[in-house]
Amino acid sequence: MQLNDDTLLEQTEYTSSSAGTNTFAGIDPSNQPALSPLDQCIFLGMCLNVRNTSPSHGLTAEQMMPYISRVISHPRNWSIHTMALLLRARLESTRTRTVERSTLQLQALVDQMPTADSTLSERLLYVHSIPLPSKWAMEKELAERFLSIGVVKSALEIFERLEMWEEVVKCYQSIEKREQALEIVRDLLEGRKAEADVILARGKTNEASAGRIRIDVAREAKLWCLLGDLDSPSSLEHYKRAWQVSNSTSARAARALGGYYFARGEYREAIPHLKSATALQPLLSRPWFLLGCAYVREEAWTEARDTFARCVGIDQEDGESWNNIASVYLRMDEKGIPGGADLTTLEDDPLHNSTTNDKFANKILAFRALKQGLRYSYENWRMWQNYIIVSVDVGELSEACRALGRLVELRAEKDGVASVDLEVLERLVDAVTRAPPDEEPTDAQSEHVRNPDEGHGLFPRVHDLFTRFGVRVLVMQFTSRLPGLMP
Repeated sequence: MQLNDDTLLEQTEYTSSSAGTNTFAGIDPSNQPALSPLDQCIFLGMCLNVRNTSPSHGLTAEQMMPYISRVISHPRNWSIHTMALLLRARLESTRTRTVERSTLQLQALVDQMPTADSTLSERLLYVHSIPLPSKWAMEKELAERFLSIGVVKSALEIFERLEMWEEVVKCYQSIEKREQALEIVRDLLEGRKAEADVILARGKTNEASAGRIRIDVAREAKLWCLLGDLDSPSSLEHYKRAWQVSNSTSARAARALGGYYFARGEYREAIPHLKSATALQPLLSRPWFLLGCAYVREEAWTEARDTFARCVGIDQEDGESWNNIASVYLRMDEKGIPGGADLTTLEDDPLHNSTTNDKFANKILAFRALKQGLRYSYENWRMWQNYIIVSVDVGELSEACRALGRLVELRAEKDGVASVDLEVLERLVDAVTRAPPDEEPTDAQSEHVRNPDEGHGLFPRVHDLFTRFGVRVLVMQFTSRLPGLMP
């Protein structure tokens, strides 16, 4: 299937095909010879190895694509070519310019399954060499793709045909057909319907086996949670039933109960359920975050700090958790509670415990936490506002100046003059004007080491703040105290 894009090329275009000194000098990179089917299988295996040994980001996709393009360029076997097209469709599903082709390609691959364009022996020849999914697995993937791009009704039709009732319920929720969703969940609970994967799992286990019992218990608890999500007036009763049915082993029921109490401000009741959820599934960050917020509401500062520390341990780029850690440190400072080790450093770092005995230890820890969080929440103006205040408190005036400039960038268009904190601005001007004048150097080779947080060391940042962000009208009262500040 062609891409038909006015910007993105269909395949890599090589800028030069001049002969070199290596063995393949005579091969034009834009017109390479066909590979044997077995070599194509090896190429696809190497492509999947890149995915399995690399993190999930755009560079990994770019590393995988040359293998796929090489196989697609010369179709030699139905199964191999289908697998290559499927891998390309998966890679292209994350890019805005190719997501349409990706979905249509996946639809075409599903539609070609029952056709007679290849023999059975050809399709099965390399079945053990490539991980080609079944037709039903590809239909499920297509339905999930439809759901991800908002084509809910098409996804609903496929899920109903595959008897994937939980996904059917989600689709009905998306199109606001709650009654149909409730009817399906009740049918599942009463045994009038069953999911296809559950039926298959039951067929593989003995009726009285422990595995069969676990499957049935987990399934029933999940269904009660679904019913609670749909039936708001009786949701608490359904969540409790799910927790009871699972013998206190359903993380989903624990999360639902914790979220129910948290949403209603009953934080003391929410904490035990959220703790159970984090114990059952410790790598999910959302229950940890809610638990930390509940501890904050209950003013359990040490527990809140430890809980948010788990959040950033799971996802270091969670800027909101870093902001909450900073807030907890400031609260601990008010209560006189030691903040502990620095969460922004490793245990073997000399700075890890460097602030333990400092008078401003907690504020310094809050400053470092906010600085870390702003790396991942650069557009969050509230965090910049907090960072300004904490920076001034710990004497990091150069950082306060930088943060004030960023805050003006984010808020000036909406708030105008209100986006500038005049108290902080006055503090910055005072730090520049009250510093003693520089001494003359003793010789031409010597250089002054200036403190970036006061006097002439701070002057360039303050001057840049006054000139670059267009706050002339707001700061005219300061210009008489700082000659040369305005151009």
